[in-house]
Amino acid sequence: MTHRVFAPPGRGAAVIDEVNVSNTSNAARSFSLYEYWDVARRDIVINWLVSGIPFANLPTDAAAARDALNQNFDEATSYDAKQQALILRRHLAAGVTRPDPDTPDEADWYPGDPYLAQLAGTPNALYWDQTALFANVGPAEAAHNVTQTEAADLSDGVREPFHSGTGQARMLVMRSDLHLAAGTSTTLRYAYGYTAQGADLVLDPLWLTLKPEDAAAALKPLLPSFATPGAPYLTRELAWHASQLEVSKGWRAYQDVVFVPQGSAYLYLHGADGAARDIGLFALPLAFTDPPLARDELKLFMQLQFAADKRFSYAFQGHGKLDAAMGFHSAPSDLDLAFLWAMANYVGATGDTTLLDEKVPYWPKEALPDATGWDHVHDAARHLLDVVGFGPHGLVGIGTGDWSDGILMEAPDRLLAVKSGESVPNSQEALYVLPLAAALIEPREPALAAELRAKVAPLCEAVKATWTGEQFGRAYFGDGVLIRQTDPDLEAMVWALIGDCFQKPGDRASLVERARARLDVPSPAGAMLREKGQVWPAISALLTWGYARSGRDDLALAHFARNTMAMHAVAFPDVWYGIWSGPDGLQGPDAQPMSTTAAGTGMLGAGQAWYSAVTPMTDFPVQNNNQHAMPLWAMIKLVGVETLADGLELAPHVAQLALRTTLLDLDARPGSLQGTWRPTGPGAKRLVVHAPANAQITAATLHGIPIQAQGNVVTFLPNAFPATFSLQFTP
Repeated sequence: MTHRVFAPPGRGAAVIDEVNVSNTSNAARSFSLYEYWDVARRDIVINWLVSGIPFANLPTDAAAARDALNQNFDEATSYDAKQQALILRRHLAAGVTRPDPDTPDEADWYPGDPYLAQLAGTPNALYWDQTALFANVGPAEAAHNVTQTEAADLSDGVREPFHSGTGQARMLVMRSDLHLAAGTSTTLRYAYGYTAQGADLVLDPLWLTLKPEDAAAALKPLLPSFATPGAPYLTRELAWHASQLEVSKGWRAYQDVVFVPQGSAYLYLHGADGAARDIGLFALPLAFTDPPLARDELKLFMQLQFAADKRFSYAFQGHGKLDAAMGFHSAPSDLDLAFLWAMANYVGATGDTTLLDEKVPYWPKEALPDATGWDHVHDAARHLLDVVGFGPHGLVGIGTGDWSDGILMEAPDRLLAVKSGESVPNSQEALYVLPLAAALIEPREPALAAELRAKVAPLCEAVKATWTGEQFGRAYFGDGVLIRQTDPDLEAMVWALIGDCFQKPGDRASLVERARARLDVPSPAGAMLREKGQVWPAISALLTWGYARSGRDDLALAHFARNTMAMHAVAFPDVWYGIWSGPDGLQGPDAQPMSTTAAGTGMLGAGQAWYSAVTPMTDFPVQNNNQHAMPLWAMIKLVGVETLADGLELAPHVAQLALRTTLLDLDARPGSLQGTWRPTGPGAKRLVVHAPANAQITAATLHGIPIQAQGNVVTFLPNAFPATFSLQFTP
């Protein structure tokens, strides 16, 4: 017997189970096949304290509290004879009231009705009560605990009175009685999913014949193909990363968007998704691999913006509820930058300026229902300038945290740091984002664009002042002390290398060498945040980009090839995660296990997940999409793609590579470059392509028609898409 379980394409909330049964004996066989799916609803309402270390009771208590929410509903099983579907129907328990569906709430007051439908074959009996079926017996005897007259009743209608959902004692089981001649086989097919509460069940007729390979074929066009000599595993791994983004998609009912979540312990243990910056990070590569999904991701980001004061929420949870992690992250200072960066990247790469005119509400959605994407861009820029602002040294304020949620744990006076602290990484990032955002804003509000640009020069001078001779410091906490002046810190390096703000020309090369020697080379699978520290893809992936922007294509490719799951598997073969999925941060090679009295042997050892008492990442160390999105973004940067306000700029950092994505294809070889660009929006578009260093363009074509080049750069202005282009170079 072989089960193949797969998710069909589209919005259908179901999985398909195709069951093939073969009689390999030399005699006919008669037997019964039970298709069993459990009903075990757990509403993961917000809970920021779920770690079993050091409080052993917390996970159990959290699970019990969440399970108890099922008492708000009564349940009954019914059978839809026409569709051969066993359905668990829910309605509110007596005396319970619930909020309107458009009202944010921590709990899901409108859970779907789960069903099991037999799509191929015919059921002979139905079972729905776990207690009756499994009372003190094993599976071999279980079927006899339900009377055959009751189980074999296949008439249409309700099977039992409504009763409390407490305990979730329901199951959905169908029995098929089969007879197979010697050497023959048969295939049954089921759909397990849910429909909206109380709604008629409508099954997609395509599910009757859809094969797993058909589902894979629907996914394949969204998976990039990347190849370069010397690292064949990159082709496989990057396609895998894109697939994991796609199969992790969820739907937020309150915001009505399909989106890629951050996942891992944040979502599946705490019940909170975020931080909002990660939604922006995921939208970056999705603009190239799946532009419609990137668009929805940005629409979700916009709906995390408060109507009252225009700040972005740190996280979101439940049904449309926003969250600040018990107030500790009420005002992160990098969220405006993350949003403006992601929006400018999407609009520039795709040409989809319609997003700026689409109605996308703030939170709550009834407050400003007619707001547009442009309103969010404008207000994010104003909030960055007027509220986040700049501190005593001219750097961007640190708020309750910059990229690092825990940075203020180092502050001697947290209140002072929130009020007057300053972030070096935020400031370095702003030097890149502000001009990009200004170019996006220019056509609609030139004065605001000019205001953003005017901040760049003084901000650069403020950043230069934090150079300590070998590196940049990390932050001020309002007391005038620049922390980490000599301790290498990747967070204060990557954006410096992506930008161009140094006291003297040689400082960039010095910073590259410091990052390489102290944080990159000592780690077998990606640069560490600090010496003997952890590897976080949200930061380490940016180092590949920083190397490339520094003219060190050799280091960019080497780090890109090492900052992978393949190399993590080689370096840490005994760690089961970090190979196919992982958390947002992994221990480096020097991590020491926690004591057996504190956490058990092996916890927090080399290559394992990071851990804190508040965030037990070790309890759910997979399905964090930073692990999957950021290598894809590093791929885009290694290829040499930079986003303009009205298009793309290309300058490949690898002499020989091939890239295929939904938006852009490139084929780079010594002496030539050709590609295809497929923007979808109505905005003006240009494509600027540079020859490799020390080379000149000898020929260029657009749609096969020669185009005049100027020295080592050519600008294409296509008016038909897809736009195909080619260049020839000579040293």
